[in-house]
Amino acid sequence: MTDQIPPNDPQIPPDDREPLETALIDKARDLVRHTARGNGIASAQINVSLAEGQVLNFEGLAFFTIEVRTGEKRAPGKDQGQVVGSAAELRQKVKNEGDKAASNPEVRKHTIQMLKKRKDLGVLVSNQYIGFEKLRKKFVVHEGCGSCGRDGKVSCAGCAGRRQIKCRKCFGTKQFQCPICRGNRVVAGPQGQKNCTRCHGHGHIKCPTCKFTGLEPCPQCRGAGAKSCQNCNGTGWNSLVGTVDIKAKSRFEYDRTELSPATQQQIDALGPQLVTAQHATAKIIEDEERYRQLEEIRKENEYIIPYHLRLPVGTLTFALPSKKEIKGSLFGYTPVLADLPAFLEAPLQKALTALDEAAGGRTKKLREAMQARFISEMVLAELRHPQKKALKIMGKRYPFGISAAKMLQAALSAQKAIDHVIRKPRAMGLALGALLGGLVYAAYFAAAGRGALQEAVTANALPETMMLAADGLVFAAGLGLAVITAQTFARHGLKTALGKAASRIPPQQLSPDAGMVTAAATVILLLLCGGALEGGRMTGRSMPDWYTQIRGPVPIGKNEAAPGAGQAGAASVVSGNTTDETE
Repeated sequence: MTDQIPPNDPQIPPDDREPLETALIDKARDLVRHTARGNGIASAQINVSLAEGQVLNFEGLAFFTIEVRTGEKRAPGKDQGQVVGSAAELRQKVKNEGDKAASNPEVRKHTIQMLKKRKDLGVLVSNQYIGFEKLRKKFVVHEGCGSCGRDGKVSCAGCAGRRQIKCRKCFGTKQFQCPICRGNRVVAGPQGQKNCTRCHGHGHIKCPTCKFTGLEPCPQCRGAGAKSCQNCNGTGWNSLVGTVDIKAKSRFEYDRTELSPATQQQIDALGPQLVTAQHATAKIIEDEERYRQLEEIRKENEYIIPYHLRLPVGTLTFALPSKKEIKGSLFGYTPVLADLPAFLEAPLQKALTALDEAAGGRTKKLREAMQARFISEMVLAELRHPQKKALKIMGKRYPFGISAAKMLQAALSAQKAIDHVIRKPRAMGLALGALLGGLVYAAYFAAAGRGALQEAVTANALPETMMLAADGLVFAAGLGLAVITAQTFARHGLKTALGKAASRIPPQQLSPDAGMVTAAATVILLLLCGGALEGGRMTGRSMPDWYTQIRGPVPIGKNEAAPGAGQAGAASVVSGNTTDETE
């Protein structure tokens, strides 16, 4: 592209290099200071010792390839549009509109208006279409209708223009057979036959439909003798319509002459984000002289819109408090810093070691590790998000200074440390919660709780399904009590371990995942509930029907008397004593 672009763009200075702005260098310095702050480096002492680079001024070109879509159709009536004299003239005008679209100033003007509404201004945008609704053309030829001779009406085929047809009731005979005597003229009476009172002895009656004329109005034209011409919709005219729709497909290129391969690669990778993310500034060049220069490389069906792009690039050297210097590349106004060494790993080594020890089970080391901002943010990210998302978040916060391998290791250690911190308090909370849940089950199933509720349901003639619902609610209450207690203990353990850092986390995010503790609590509470049910069964308490069906009735032991056995025995003794006394 660079060999073809005409030189001497009036909108771009002849000396297209300018030094990096002081404000941009300070912005890059502040970015490094912010990354280092709280991570074992006196960040306020970080300064830029050497700044090498420039703001590149270069041209971008948006090529728009015109695509013309034409159409031709016939329509009834006098259609709206630019009227031409003949079909040949219409087709020639359609062709001319398509041919001159690329050189039409209105096309470029409309395109620039559309581009200015975009955040990216169309920079590095390719394979997208711009439509030109305002430039849509429509040509028409008005032709007299040959079917009706421009009259708009044609003779009715049903009556051949005579307006009337034979009566469909009497078939033109003006009369039809009497429905009472069926043409016999007489009907049977009490004293023999007599004349039909309906036809008065004639055997037929006058047709009421045609009123004894034998004709009726034509139902197709309603007696008009003619109908509206369907070919022209009754207008007497037809139109030959030719349409021209124009759209343009984009392609973007830029002058790569003064750009290094690395800079070109970054530009291509960013695409439109080069402008939307404010890495570079862009301005559409609206200059007739430049348009004329670009005519040299414009293809027949193309038009070109030039841009002035400004992009700062360079190399910055930062002086650290340790007298060590680090060097990295600068790209854009945002700015983006790259190729910096992992200069935070050495001052963070003590905190990273403490984090590894916490991951190994020495949970008290976690608070020590979290004195470093990087470790604190990593632990909080692991608490709030899944590990993959946590790594993504930390990668955005620390785009340099920490290697990807070290960041992954810190994420894994943070997660293990969190697990160690909450393991013991959560287990204690689960044990206490299970005990409380077991007491709830014992009071309901093994004691008199369920029996009292059963009596109330029976006394009030309530449906038995209420007891089934009550059983489910009691189990859910015990399970919820166990889970809540376990999570409360785990949250307290985290607060203790994290110290002041815990105050920065919303309570709902401080709670660890409850999935595993819920599963464990469900198993434990099922066993405790089963024990309470079995205890109530053995002591004769009111048992749920579903449990009785599973376990069956209580077996009677060898040393147990059947219900009523004591009373029967007593009766026998009394009876025996009475018998003896009688004897």
